Amino acid sequence: MAVKSSKNILFSYRPGMSVFHQLPVWLKITAMFILQSIAFLLPVHLCLLLIAITVLAAFSAGFCIKEQLQDLKPCIYYALLLWTTGILTEISIQGTHTAFTKNLLYPMPADIILCIRLVLALQFASLFFHTTSSLALRQGLAAIETAIRSILPVSKVPAFTEIFSFFLMFIPMVFNIWDKIDFAWKARGGKNSIRRISILIPVLISLCAYEVCQISKAIRNRQYRKQAG
Repeated sequence: MAVKSSKNILFSYRPGMSVFHQLPVWLKITAMFILQSIAFLLPVHLCLLLIAITVLAAFSAGFCIKEQLQDLKPCIYYALLLWTTGILTEISIQGTHTAFTKNLLYPMPADIILCIRLVLALQFASLFFHTTSSLALRQGLAAIETAIRSILPVSKVPAFTEIFSFFLMFIPMVFNIWDKIDFAWKARGGKNSIRRISILIPVLISLCAYEVCQISKAIRNRQYRKQAG
C-alpha cells in the first residue's frame, strides 16, 4: 500500500494572500515574542479565550482545523511526559506498597494549566511561521536591526541578522527533515514503535548537523564576497 507524504509539515511556510501574510514581518516578529511571553503570564481563562481567537485567526489565514491540530503535536508529547512523570512522582512519594488509586491517573491541575499555556504559545508560533517565508523573515530581522542601530549607539554584531534568522528557520527545518525520514521509514514498511524512534532520531541529528554545516558555509561565503567587494 502506498504511503502518502505529509504535505503539511509542522511550522512550514504556506503561501497565501491573507491579512497575516501581508503584515510587515518586523511587526509579526515583535508580536510573536511579546504574545508568547504573555501566554505564560495571563490567567487561564484569558488563555482559553486567546486560543479561540487564534483558531479563528488561523481560519481567516486559510488553515483548516486539521492543519492547526497538526502543529500542536509537540504539546501532546509534552503533556504525556508530564502525566507520566506525575504518576511516577506520586508512586515514589506514597511508596511502592501503597494501594493503587484512580487519583494517580488524573493529571495535576498545574500540568493542565501549563499545557494550556503551551498550546497558546504554539498557536502563535504556528501562525507566524506559516505566514512568513524565509526571505521575508531575514528581511524583517534586518529591518529591526537597522532600526535599533539608528536609535541606540550599539556596536556592530557580525552577521546578527543571518545568525538569528537561521535560528528561527531551524525550527521548521527540523520538522521538514523529520517528515522526510519518517515518510521513508513508512514507505519501507516500518511501523510505529520504539525501534522507529531509536533508528530515526540518530538520522535526524545527523541530517540536521549536515544542513547546519551547509548553511554555515553559505553564510561564510557570502561574508567573504561582501568583504571582497
